Formats: sequence, structure tokens, C-alpha cells
Amino acid sequence: MENVQAIDRYWHYAQTLCPTLEEAARSRIISILERTNLDEPDCALDWNNCGVMALIESEQTKDLTLRAAYFQLASEAFANAKDVHPLCDAHLALMDGMIGERVRVIKAAYNTLANILYPIYEMDRVGVVGLVYLPTSYYGQQDCSDLLEQLFKAEDLYLQSQLLLVEALCRSRIFYRSTGLGLLHLATQLRPNSAEIVHQLGVGSLLSDRVEGLMYLHQASHLAPNWDRALQSLYLGYRGVGKSRTAHFWLKIAQELHQAEPNALGWKWTALEFASPFTYVPFDDQFLLAVEGTFHSIVTSTLIAFGDWFEKEIELWRQWVQPGMTIIDVGANAGIYAFSAAQRVGTAGKVIAIEPNPICVECLQETCRVNQFTQVKVYQAAASDREGTVNLLLSNASELTQVVSDETTTTLASRNCSVVNCLSLDSLIERDSLQRVDFVKIDVESHELTVLMGGERLLSEFSPIVLCEVTEGNPPGNSMAVGQFFQSRGYSLYYYQAFIQEFVPLKPEEIVSVMTDTLSLLIAVPKSKKHWLRFPPVELL
Repeated sequence: MENVQAIDRYWHYAQTLCPTLEEAARSRIISILERTNLDEPDCALDWNNCGVMALIESEQTKDLTLRAAYFQLASEAFANAKDVHPLCDAHLALMDGMIGERVRVIKAAYNTLANILYPIYEMDRVGVVGLVYLPTSYYGQQDCSDLLEQLFKAEDLYLQSQLLLVEALCRSRIFYRSTGLGLLHLATQLRPNSAEIVHQLGVGSLLSDRVEGLMYLHQASHLAPNWDRALQSLYLGYRGVGKSRTAHFWLKIAQELHQAEPNALGWKWTALEFASPFTYVPFDDQFLLAVEGTFHSIVTSTLIAFGDWFEKEIELWRQWVQPGMTIIDVGANAGIYAFSAAQRVGTAGKVIAIEPNPICVECLQETCRVNQFTQVKVYQAAASDREGTVNLLLSNASELTQVVSDETTTTLASRNCSVVNCLSLDSLIERDSLQRVDFVKIDVESHELTVLMGGERLLSEFSPIVLCEVTEGNPPGNSMAVGQFFQSRGYSLYYYQAFIQEFVPLKPEEIVSVMTDTLSLLIAVPKSKKHWLRFPPVELL
């Protein structure tokens, strides 16, 4: 690519991210590219700039084969200066985040930050700035304009690298773990004026029962006055610690702002009663999702902190689900996958949500009501290999609720166990007069194999693609057994890489290590639907 063409290409990309970008930024772009050898890179900065241009090409092509090819070119370019040029290392960490390799992001980012923090504070540091890349969107649209301006105003490559690494860390979205919370503390030190990051730290702290999270929420509200998610967080946060008077104060402010924007989904939660067990959050920018009104819920905390779900497979789900399909969501919780599917299958399709936790069922029913999702049927039950009842171990975080054996219940007598109804997936064939099943999503905290054994006929007759969260838990070897179950029934196993939309084959014995390293859902695909691994077969619907 000629340098003049590269300048125009990069400037167009930059203005897409930040339409108000100053002319001084264009001058800096011209200066960078005029001294870059794009045809025959011969230094670390050249490799960085070549990698950035390849990423832009990757993002802007609709051809998935070309997208993967450009992505690989970018990776190879940055790798040529790995551990030599911090901006290349930062871009590699960001690329890991784009495809959903969140654990790898954290390891890479920590190592790179350790290498650049000292040079940042050297008075005589030098380092010519380079081109930078930010995804225009992944895991939902995010505004990058302020960050892009900061990146172009950075004095040297060390500050650029620092800012880019913080972005990679924040987009890893695993603040529900102690490691993730530590990352957010680090991020707020490096970008203290980012309302988004400070807000995420506040919500993450409250999720971990750290009351200092309220202080961060106040700071976020100060940085971004009248921001709907920040005010909702302050309201829920104070209500959660029993400060009703203060919670009412923030609710009143939010209700006044709702009056000014009566149709804005982000303010609809203000119409709920103060004692409501659930709150509303916008989802897919098209409908309201009722979620638990507490930051003890990972779902609630994630959606309010980030505005979207953190699992990379949600990108796949949004592309795969088509009008008229039938979807089964086992362990639906608040219904992220169920209602995202409902929006797409339409009234001609069908979504069955199975959830044993009564609090989550109430949320599912409220989402159906407020959005008039008549195509969704909610079963308050646990999925199992039979009809009857099972023991359910409840948790403060509803996402960790799980079915346990009678023996386990005896040893956990002091814990919060209850008896709930159960059903098998096969029983749904007659119950709901099923004529097709396109997808099954399973998230049942180590109960996966039992659920699958209760769906032998359903899998055989309809050959659905299955997205399954697989955990080791109890019994040991659970993940390999799940993989072997699928393989013995003609299914192939994969995990998904977002953005480039690639499916990486898996063997049953690899599931434990891969799921731990990538935090992925297992994707089981029958032979009859292997052509779905590239393009959803819309023409077959």
C-alpha cells in the first residue's frame, strides 16, 4: 500500500471512531506514515504501523476469509517486534481481547505494563509515537473517541502503550473475579478521568461486597453527570446496603431525568416500585431485560457496568439465531440468551427458557410481560434426566445456583437447599409440540451430562447445535465425559474466536484446559450442520 493511500485510509478510519478529531491529529498521522516503510518494514515501529493497517483492513472487510487473513498478517507484524516495542505488545494484547482470549490478555498486559511503567516516569525518556488501533466495535458498540484523542496527544510510545493496555484490560470484562477487580484498580490509576472505568470499579467492588464501591460510583457520576447507568448504580448500591433515604434521593434525580427523556430505555427502571426485586436494563438496544435488583448478581453487575454481556459467544448467537427458529435455554438465569433469541426468532419462532431459581423466574416472566414476548415459554424447573424433583443449592449469586445429589444435600444441611421440580429435554417434544429445535444453550453448573442424558431423543430427532458451559466441579472428569457424550452421538466439538469468527476444533481431553484458558462455551455441532461454522444457512430456513 502506498503511503498516500495509507494516510487517507487511516484518517477515514480515525474519523469513523472520532468525527471531531482535530487537524493536529491528521498532521501527526501524516508524519508517522511518511517515515514508515510499509512495503519492506525494517524497524519495530514499521512493524507496528504495518500491523495497525492490517487490522483496519481486517475490520472493514465483510469476507471472513480475508478478515482472518488480515488478522493473521497483523499478528505476525506485531510479533516481529514482540518484547522489543511496547506498542506492538499492547496491540497483541488488544487482539487477544478481540477474539475473546481474556486470560491471555491479562497475562500479556501485566508483563508489558511491568516493562513500560519505569520508562514512563523517566524525565528523559524517548520513543517516537506510532499508529494505534481501536476496534470500532466488539462485544457491543463502545465510544472510543475520547481515548483515541488521548492516544494521539500522547507524548511518546510508552504513554500510548499504557493507554492501549488499559483498554485491553478493561475490555476483558472479568471483574467478577478478584483478578479482574485488581485490573480495574490499576486501570483507574492510569486513566483516572474515565467515567466508564471508575464506574466499572464501583460496580465490581459492590459485587465483591466492598462498600467503598459507592465512592467510585460517586466519582463516576461526577465525571459523567446525568448518566443513566451511573445513577442506577448509585440507587441500587445504596439500596443494597440499607441506605433507603439516600437511594430515594438518587431515584428522584433519575425520575426527573426520565421525564426529560420519556422514551429512553436507559431510564425505564425509574418507573419501578422502590421495593421491586428486579430492575430494568436495555439489551441489544431494542428491549428491556428485567434483572435482579442487586449487585450480588453477576448478570446485573455486568450489564450495568458494561452495557452488554461478557461472553464472546453472544456475538455468535446474534448472528446465528434467525426468524422462525426454535431455541431452548437451559439454566436461563435472567434470560440473556433466551431474550436475545426471542428478539430474533420473532412471533413465528419459539423460545423455551428453563430455570429453577424463583428469583430468576420472576425476572424472566417480567421481561416477557414488559416486552410482550409471547414467543417465550418459561418453565420454573431444573432440567435433568427425568421427571420429578431434585435438590437445588441456592447461592447469593443466582448464577452459581446448582442441582446437587441427596448425599451432597445431607452434608450441606446448614446451607440453603430446596426441593424443586425437574423435567427432561425429551419431555418438551410432547409438552410443546416441537417440530424443530435449532439451538440449545446449557449453563447448569456441573449438571451438564445429566441434562444431556435426558435429551437423547431431542438431540437425535432435531440435531440442534449446542452451546454448553462446561465446568469440572463434581464429579471429577465431568468435562471430558460431556465431550465424549457428544462425540459418541456424531457431534464435533469447537470453541469460538470472536471477531474473526473462527471455530477451533477440540478433543474431549482438551476441554478442561481450553475452557479454563479461554473462558469459552463448548460448541457441539452435528455433522448435518457443519456448514454453519462459517455462514448461517439463512437460505435453508
